[in-house]
Amino acid sequence: MYAALTRSSRDTKRYKISNERKAAGCGLFCVKLMKKTFLTVFICALLLLLSGCSRDPEWAGHEKSGLTVAFIDVGKGDCIVISSGEHTMMIDTGYDDTVNAVKKDLSRLGIDHINELILTHYDKDHYGGAEEILHAYPVDTIYVPDYLPEGEKYERVMQVLKESRAELCKVKEREEIDFAGTGHEVKITILPSFTAYDPEEKNDNDMSLVTELHYGLDSYLFTGDIEKDAIAEFLPEAEHFDILKYPHHGDWEKNTEELLDQIDPKETVITDGDTRPVEEDTETYFKAKGKPYYTTYKNGTIVIFSSGDGNYETLCSH
Repeated sequence: MYAALTRSSRDTKRYKISNERKAAGCGLFCVKLMKKTFLTVFICALLLLLSGCSRDPEWAGHEKSGLTVAFIDVGKGDCIVISSGEHTMMIDTGYDDTVNAVKKDLSRLGIDHINELILTHYDKDHYGGAEEILHAYPVDTIYVPDYLPEGEKYERVMQVLKESRAELCKVKEREEIDFAGTGHEVKITILPSFTAYDPEEKNDNDMSLVTELHYGLDSYLFTGDIEKDAIAEFLPEAEHFDILKYPHHGDWEKNTEELLDQIDPKETVITDGDTRPVEEDTETYFKAKGKPYYTTYKNGTIVIFSSGDGNYETLCSH
């Protein structure tokens, strides 16, 4: 009987040990299962995030039935694409290291040919991508300001422009460009530089070509990088435009308010970047006036669609 009790006790211990091992094994299995579940959830979340990042912006799928004006995000720089029907104009090209972003947005816009390229002035944030653009796309005519800055950067860009097959036009007086757009004729005026070039001051910004655009009742003004001296020269002829490309990446000059009051835009686009965001005085002005404005730093590529009736639809990458 004692032997039977002893065996029973041993069996009980073995049973407990077996259950403990099973419990431990179950716990280990649960931990492994939780780890696998967490890993699966993490991978799924990551894939969703990546798919969201690679998704085309809303403007990419928009029907282009009238005039499309895209302010491509190249940081603190300019690259503006104007298209209607089969005709496309580009104002500036951004930097050499942002040209891939430009090409990607051109693809999204369905553009593979550039009729006119305007280089407003010879700063790298405006002409830097010109060489690659000229290699990647057929360009018919190039418009440049009529001044001769010194240095290798000018010599290099002029060499690139001359080697291209495009016609090169130095803007010495008002240039009128009209083409048949969708629904309305597109009328563009390129204004020559408002000031004389000073080699000592190196006032490239004030040499910027300013471009006016009219499409039915729609109107746009693209001001390059003009600063206070060129603004002062432009003010006597400044008039209302619905859409304004703000001068010089959001800088505030002593006569900026007078310019903005005369133009009185419905919407304003500022081409700024993380290294040089729009100035606080500029934002204060638009907020006080209750007027909408967009910046490429905050909104990414900005695309405005219009049909010539004075109404605009503005879509942003973010």
